[in-house]
Amino acid sequence: MICKVRYIENQYRKNYPALADRLTQIHNDAWKEITGSKLFRKYGEGDNATYLFSSSGTAQNQKQRNLVESINKKYGGNIAQLKTTSSGMNSKIIVNVHPIAEKEWTKLNPQQVLFSKKGELESSKASARTVSVVKDFLDRIGVGIETVDKIVVNGIRQDAQGAALIMQKLIQVVEGKDNVALPEEAMHFAVEILEQKDPALFNQLLKEISSYRMLQQVIDQYSSDPSYQTPDGKPNIRKLKKEAIAKVLAEVVIGKAEGVVEKPELTAKSESWWQKIISFFKNLLSESGFDTAAIKVLTGEAIGTVEDVRAEENEFFLQTPGNSQSAIYQKIKNLQNQVTTKEEEQPDGSVKIFYYINGKKVPRRVSDLVQDWYSRRFRANDLTKSEYAKAVDDQKREKGTAGHADLQYAFSRFVDENGYLRPEKLSDAEYTSQLDPNNRDYYEILRDNLEARLNSFGPNTRFMSEVTIYDEKRGIAGTVDFLAIEENGKVNILDWKFMDINLEKSKGDVPWYKVNAWNLQMEQYRSIVKTMFGLNNKDFRQTRMIPIRATYEGGSAKENILPQLTDVEIGDVNVENIKSAYLIPVGLESEATGDDKIDKLLEKLNGVYKQLSNIKVLPSQKLSKSEQLNALFSAIRQLQMKKNIVPLIYQAKVLNKQIQSVIDTYNNKWKGADPQSFTMEQIDEFSDAIEGSENALKVYTTLDTDLKFLFSKGELSEEDKKLREDLRDAADDARDLEATLRDKRDEFADQIIAKRQGISDILKPEKIVKGLSKWFASTSVTQVKAVQVLYRMANKAFGVAAQQTLDETKRLQALKTPFMEWAKSKGLGPKDMFNILMKKGTNKLIDQYDPQFYKELTTHVGKKDFDWIRENIDITEYNKFLKTKLEEEIQYINDKARVEEGEEREKIINREIADAERRYDTSTTEGLGWLQYDLIKKFPKEKWESPEWQELKKVKPAKDFYDYIIERNNYYASIGYVHAKEARTFLPWVRKGMMEKLIFGGKISIGEQFLRNISIDEGDLGFGEIDPLTGRPVNRVPIYLTRELETDYSTDLFRNMALYNEMAIKFKQLSDIEAQARLLISVERNKKAIATSRFGKTQTDDKGELRYTPDNTENTQLLDDMVRGIVYGQKYLESDSFDQLLGKLGNFGEKINGKLNKLGISGKIFPENLAGRQISVNKVLSQINNTFQLNALGFNILSATSNLFGGTAQSIINAGTYFTQQEFAATEYWMTMGKMTGNDRQLRIAALEYFLPLTDNYNKEIAKLLSVSKLSQENIQEFLMLLMRKSDLYVQSANFFSYLRNSVVIDGKVENAREYLRKQPDYQKKYQGTAEEQKAFKEKFEEDVKKLVEDKGVIKLSSIVDGKLVIPGVERSSDSVLELRRKVQALSKDALGNLSEDDIRKINLNVYGKSFMLFKNWIPRPADVRFGNLKFNAGSDAYEWGRMRNVFRIMSEDVRHSLSNLYNTLQANEKGVDFMRQLYEKKKADYESDTGKELEMDEVAFMDMNVKNVKAQLLDTIFLLTLVALYAGVKAYAPDDDDLSKNQHRFFVKATDKLKDELLYFYNPTSILNLISQGFFPAKGLIENYATLFNNFMLENYYIVTGDEKKAEKNFVIKYAMRGVPGLNQFASWLPMFYPEAAKDLGIRAQSQYGFGR
Repeated sequence: MICKVRYIENQYRKNYPALADRLTQIHNDAWKEITGSKLFRKYGEGDNATYLFSSSGTAQNQKQRNLVESINKKYGGNIAQLKTTSSGMNSKIIVNVHPIAEKEWTKLNPQQVLFSKKGELESSKASARTVSVVKDFLDRIGVGIETVDKIVVNGIRQDAQGAALIMQKLIQVVEGKDNVALPEEAMHFAVEILEQKDPALFNQLLKEISSYRMLQQVIDQYSSDPSYQTPDGKPNIRKLKKEAIAKVLAEVVIGKAEGVVEKPELTAKSESWWQKIISFFKNLLSESGFDTAAIKVLTGEAIGTVEDVRAEENEFFLQTPGNSQSAIYQKIKNLQNQVTTKEEEQPDGSVKIFYYINGKKVPRRVSDLVQDWYSRRFRANDLTKSEYAKAVDDQKREKGTAGHADLQYAFSRFVDENGYLRPEKLSDAEYTSQLDPNNRDYYEILRDNLEARLNSFGPNTRFMSEVTIYDEKRGIAGTVDFLAIEENGKVNILDWKFMDINLEKSKGDVPWYKVNAWNLQMEQYRSIVKTMFGLNNKDFRQTRMIPIRATYEGGSAKENILPQLTDVEIGDVNVENIKSAYLIPVGLESEATGDDKIDKLLEKLNGVYKQLSNIKVLPSQKLSKSEQLNALFSAIRQLQMKKNIVPLIYQAKVLNKQIQSVIDTYNNKWKGADPQSFTMEQIDEFSDAIEGSENALKVYTTLDTDLKFLFSKGELSEEDKKLREDLRDAADDARDLEATLRDKRDEFADQIIAKRQGISDILKPEKIVKGLSKWFASTSVTQVKAVQVLYRMANKAFGVAAQQTLDETKRLQALKTPFMEWAKSKGLGPKDMFNILMKKGTNKLIDQYDPQFYKELTTHVGKKDFDWIRENIDITEYNKFLKTKLEEEIQYINDKARVEEGEEREKIINREIADAERRYDTSTTEGLGWLQYDLIKKFPKEKWESPEWQELKKVKPAKDFYDYIIERNNYYASIGYVHAKEARTFLPWVRKGMMEKLIFGGKISIGEQFLRNISIDEGDLGFGEIDPLTGRPVNRVPIYLTRELETDYSTDLFRNMALYNEMAIKFKQLSDIEAQARLLISVERNKKAIATSRFGKTQTDDKGELRYTPDNTENTQLLDDMVRGIVYGQKYLESDSFDQLLGKLGNFGEKINGKLNKLGISGKIFPENLAGRQISVNKVLSQINNTFQLNALGFNILSATSNLFGGTAQSIINAGTYFTQQEFAATEYWMTMGKMTGNDRQLRIAALEYFLPLTDNYNKEIAKLLSVSKLSQENIQEFLMLLMRKSDLYVQSANFFSYLRNSVVIDGKVENAREYLRKQPDYQKKYQGTAEEQKAFKEKFEEDVKKLVEDKGVIKLSSIVDGKLVIPGVERSSDSVLELRRKVQALSKDALGNLSEDDIRKINLNVYGKSFMLFKNWIPRPADVRFGNLKFNAGSDAYEWGRMRNVFRIMSEDVRHSLSNLYNTLQANEKGVDFMRQLYEKKKADYESDTGKELEMDEVAFMDMNVKNVKAQLLDTIFLLTLVALYAGVKAYAPDDDDLSKNQHRFFVKATDKLKDELLYFYNPTSILNLISQGFFPAKGLIENYATLFNNFMLENYYIVTGDEKKAEKNFVIKYAMRGVPGLNQFASWLPMFYPEAAKDLGIRAQSQYGFGR
């Protein structure tokens, strides 16, 4: 095989012919060995044949690799290489003699030219002042400046903006480029002088430059250029470093002169996350060489002159535009010499090809992302393909490879070695097409199209084909089919897409899934090129996929004959001439048309497309969504590529019809209806329809004005006039519909969504929430009605989810018992008990039916073997299924919105129905219904049951568990949580913890869990849906536990199923409110607001009237934040400062393991496969906070006691609305004094599970019980926090049981007896009459409560059936049950200050805010209960007024009679009632003037609130004074004797101080100072302790070695070690009480003050 090596011919032939001959001979000899070996599969004919490797792991592949190794050893260089084919599916062998050339090229051009690049490497722009400073510096060192039109060096014009001519002592600068070129060129002289005059500083710069990315960028671009090489052909590293130093120094000079630089990325360092931490501390202690050098330049310090320079003759430096054509071309070309590929076996046994850049593995390929996208949607398809189907796929894949090879060869005929079009194309007469060796027609179609495409670009465009591009920052590479770099630097990227599509099935266009995958691929290509050169979107022109349709005919599965290629189609280069939609190029949405107006319209249309795409639909709705998206995308593509507006107008008409249908549905079904008559799912579906319609309409309302310019040129044809009229009509209709739809949207939100949650008037303007309320108010008390509606919806969603999850967990518990008994009887343990359910070596269920059935079915469907199909499926069930399917499709066809009318409409409908009937027809023996593989595969006969299934059926406990999993999978597939095709074998993907690895088996790596905890993973629970490409949150209801894990997945199936159930059920419930939440945002965004000051004070106009503003952005943003935090589960919200990535984890695990293996230590000691994970500041801080919290509260008896006391005290103080203080005390007595026994106890425990009133996750506890392993990381943490959790649980349970004592059943609803009686008309008489009459009223009220509870009490009516509480006539998921849950949770929050999933604060949605709130999370709500203004609480469904604020208002109304007013209010006597009536009117007016809302609170309720608040405040004061007295007494009783007694006394003082502060905190003025003094990062104390521990440990060793025992004794290293271990630190605090001498030796002292924090 004779083949010239083009770059050798180009680079060496002219000046070094002998070297070129030698290299060519080596190249040809190597190819002779390869082709003569007959080891490789030959593809194609002639000089352009490709030689392919066999599959990895085969004996043939090993022989091929041995040959490669032999050739490389023989010639002393890695010249025989493996390279991925353009399709990415195969590997071929190539010969590249560049490594030999690098060794033998010895005579090079001595001139040295260094370039700095625009965009990526061109300097920042300097101000006029900085330029003046630089000129002064040049004047001092004796360098002249010459302004020129163009740079000419040695008679040759250079594509540069500036040049430093070292020996001529001159800088040339192109006119107008002083601010860009002069600083860098001046720094070249500075570096040269420093090298001679200050070698120490120069050497420091040489050392420091190695840590800057700039050095690698300079090396990447210029190391292969002769001007940057030593005489022996190797890169001149010293010179490259000097160039990089000058560039960085220029940036530092500009930065120090101006305080900021335009391009901070030019001084970015290439450091690992660990190196960054080290550098931070080093920079605190010392100054960098660049800082020193820059200061010397700026301050005028004498560093020498140009006379001191000893440079090479003719040495000069240039600054060229870096996004110039030559810079881009050269960098990509240089990269090709650094790229190799290697096959690597994966954990699942498959083989994957990786890129290596300069020997460094690239973690990801663009094709991986595309393949992952496909696999997520279609991964189940490959499992059931027959061998014949796979052979057909392989054939088509190879034809795609062959087509690429033909295009590649044709490219070489038209384009020379430097990327320019040849003046005359080379002959291809001898070429044999690889698409079809016997027919050149297909090749010529592609060749001619390529020629026309090449000629369509402007003169001097440079072209590249099949080139690798690489983004080092993201660790991703890919191969681009076609790259065109225009003379002005504009980049064009094209990718050839060979496809075989069913035009009938795809409606005559490229299928949507291909389009999405293609766009993903092209977006990655563009992103990589942008990063490589620092380009912007405007620097790209064409970024598109070129569809090439390959048509196949013939073929027979029955006779095993593959189909034959019969045609190849590719669209005309002039897109206007393309008639077939499927041949129109698919461009990125960012690709401009050149017309600003069309581009703006396209941007809006693409926005609509994205919004519609992101809306999740049920499987039953996918057909409608797919058709809608395909039609819209086709219209976008026609407009973008052909500027054809006809499809867009048609789409507008269809959309108008659809929206009119939505409006009609509202009028007929929803208007005036009772919202309680609809399910949340129904309301959400219609919310989705409204929002989708509204978003889509935005584009079409201005369509006529947006496209008016198309009809403004000259005389219009009749066709154009008709088009213009259609356009106007469509836009007019859209505008009318938009106004109507907006009204319907608001009405629906107000009358259906909000009313369903018991909230009214959400359309009225409200105050803009600002100040502390914005950050610290939780969802339930935020005074924005839309936020309160969201809270109510979410509270119900989480409540129903908790109920359903618990039900499923109970079912799992019932299944687990017999299963474990069976496993025990068979001697099976955790490692093998689930083998009967799972496919060996996979995380999948066994198949009920033999996989061979699906392969056979595929084959016989392909053969159209109707007899076999009928003999092997359940025909009766299949026909029932088809009948239902057909009825649904016919209904869809009839209901679909259409533009056509009359007979034409009927014809289309009849045709579509006929097509559907034909598609599902089984009435004849050869009907198409027998060939619907995806449908028919669900109905195999019993004879196809798999052997594993037959064994499973014999074991009832295992079979029952299997059936349960399948049942849940099918349900979760129906709601869109898992793919329907996976349901028959799916198991949740849960990563093993370390404990599970020890018990079940698994690879244990040092630090793996820690590294995962601080780095980004799209599957992290509790962080929301994460984009795998960007690592940022996505606004979608998250789906967890479905992403496949390569290794170390958990097989603890009962626990895994419990977690899976929880996530999937929560997904369903949140999905049922998602569209409603989005619609609320839309309504909030479009309504007016009441203007407020920065601190939240209502603003008024000159007349004292409320001032309104149309800008409701802040309230809308607050609502949006809450939606993202609650519905989308985003722990930290996306923002400009969302997260900072500290860099990648890297391959350190692989490297260390490799070195250990060489030392004979086998296994993977350190974690591997983490290279691509980015370390996240959010997750690092989150992990530190969690560790600190665990360390501070784990086994902390005082904190738990304080929490218990404080919660109990506040519950007593707050009592009075739903139960009395005496009733709460009675409940506590019943709970603690052993009275909680017998049936009564069973009923109340069952009630806990029935109502689920706790704010904690109840399922979490039961899931732990389901685990086969009782020991896990979570269990250990829970054990450490046991005391805190138990104290919380006690207080919440006491509130619940007290509430339950007063709960009754009225008309099938659970109600609080006291609340029920307060709603009765007679209750309005409470404060009428004399004091005696009021007393009698109160006594009668209590009697009525008692009687009502005795007759209709929940506990009295309830019973336990099958271990579950049953309340006759009450539906468990009814609103009244969920309302009880919500109100009890509100009581717990008032007492303990805790939060729940549905009740969150804005400050906690930021990692820094969350850090600040560590140990302060409990404060906002108790503070609000004391100091809050009058407001509505959506949790308690009542108005509230902070009791201290209420009392202050009572006392301040009349200062002279303040105490008497307070007393009269407390007694509610005649004077007190009159006073409260007056206060009610005043407060009502204040409330309405402040909020713009009507106070929906009657006079009696207001008085009740005042009396309750005064009583509560009095009780709070009594509690506080008692504790202060107790503290004073304990402190005064200080013993004088031994240390033990003193320490014990100090402890009791400390404990009393802790309890006192629980109540004193809100009265102590210094509390706020203490709060602030802790700073935004309280966990710094833990870090400081670890730092002290490390420091003292090192000192300890030093003192021991030096024999300094005194200092060693006072070092106390053990004390700091104990402080840093959860649990052990609490032991240390107790030690002085029992072992004072030991404590003294360890440096531990007893403290008498606690400080504050829960």
